[in-house]
Amino acid sequence: MLINSQSITLYALYISSSGWFAPVTSKSIDVENINNYYTGLQGKDKLKEGTSSFGYYFDNHIDYQGKSRLLFSVADFSRSSTSINLGFYYINEYNEIILDRGEQFYANSNKVVLRGKLLAVSDQINSMFAVIGCVTSNKFSRSVWMVYDGTNYKLNRASSFSNSLLKAYSSYTLQNAIYWGQWNYGGYVGSYSANPLGNRLTVGYILSSENYGTSGEVDIPLGGVVVNFLKAILIETETATSGTVGIHAKIVLLGIHDDRSKTLYYMRIRCYNSGSTTYIQQIGNTVSYESVNRPMGANLWFTTDRKWMFFPPSGDSFYPKGLNSYYANGQQLIVDGSTSMPDDVSYLNSSHTSAMRSALQNVYVLEILFNKTQTKMIVLTNTTGAAFEIGDFEGNYNPDAMYCFQLVNNSWVQISTQAIDRQNVLASYNSTGNQGIKYKSSLSLCDKSNDLGSLAMFGSQYSFNWAFPANSKPIVFYTSKITWGE
Repeated sequence: MLINSQSITLYALYISSSGWFAPVTSKSIDVENINNYYTGLQGKDKLKEGTSSFGYYFDNHIDYQGKSRLLFSVADFSRSSTSINLGFYYINEYNEIILDRGEQFYANSNKVVLRGKLLAVSDQINSMFAVIGCVTSNKFSRSVWMVYDGTNYKLNRASSFSNSLLKAYSSYTLQNAIYWGQWNYGGYVGSYSANPLGNRLTVGYILSSENYGTSGEVDIPLGGVVVNFLKAILIETETATSGTVGIHAKIVLLGIHDDRSKTLYYMRIRCYNSGSTTYIQQIGNTVSYESVNRPMGANLWFTTDRKWMFFPPSGDSFYPKGLNSYYANGQQLIVDGSTSMPDDVSYLNSSHTSAMRSALQNVYVLEILFNKTQTKMIVLTNTTGAAFEIGDFEGNYNPDAMYCFQLVNNSWVQISTQAIDRQNVLASYNSTGNQGIKYKSSLSLCDKSNDLGSLAMFGSQYSFNWAFPANSKPIVFYTSKITWGE
């Protein structure tokens, strides 16, 4: 229903009785030595900081290795050995914690910020991805780890930046190495993940069948200019079901140069297998767009229909408060085969996003999540900061507020958080920070949208996951799925 009264427009939007979230569920793990797993960091006051550990409990998996298993995943940083430990564990019939898959990364520094993402595919316990971001005093690294049916692949890339450029990163851009899903063809399952660095995109792959597994990586050149990449966004995938079965991935990259200018890059990748041989190829050339990015800060969000682009403002700070928008009156901002984007000053911060920009002008935007049709969004924010330019790389910027918007008549309308969050998800999460921001649990995202049966490649079935407290017994794992009320 649309009601007009002079300059006031009211929208009556349907919100389901449960809002956009499923109820918060929790699982307490109270077995021996559980406090050795979700450990956090050792603070000066001997408390354990929770922000550099993340944890998941897989409550939707009931058949693992032929038995019902309680399975969880944790990652933590050990200051004493300067190592990051990532593991997938299950609890056996004797109430013992058993490591099923694990990996250890050496940070070579006692100052680390850790964030994580996880992808669970088709409710199969043995199909998992993990992404770890790590910042030390003068180096940034981003690691991608993939597991499928006993086949492992680890991608670890680091680059030394000046402290000035390092401050462009936020706690959430750390974890945004891109990943995409899998397909099942000829008895093989292909899994791909990618990490941009310098002048190349490194694509790691796993190819598995019942009796076969192989993994490796392929470097795809991005051109001669070395760029410090802040963000990589998978904006679209096409899955071919005949011929060269596989994925055609379309990717937007946000890069920052030494002079602090930003450039957008667009590239297309084809990933497929022919029997037990894997092929990864670039389609066409990498296209760069510079003209429309003058007011762009150090982050970026793109809708998969390519019509909306959002980013923090630019300025003296790498990552100011607020959010800018770019909308070309319904035109696609990126068109295959075109070397330019629509460029008009009227497209920047148009009236279509005025309500959104007003609501977010005094907060730092950490992350934006879209539903599958790109008509709803959840914006996670922090009132204190977002990037490492504030807080000396402590990385303690977890969300403390949430905003919700819905697209109505080509305008983003704000919706009451109370109407959306009827399960009190954010209040449940924020309650873990009663000892201070350093001890607040890391909020991690899990995308369970991929489905091998339907070959779905890009979805929005996110869940919020956190564990609390660090280095304690019992540890309680929490989760809530974003349903979008659909």
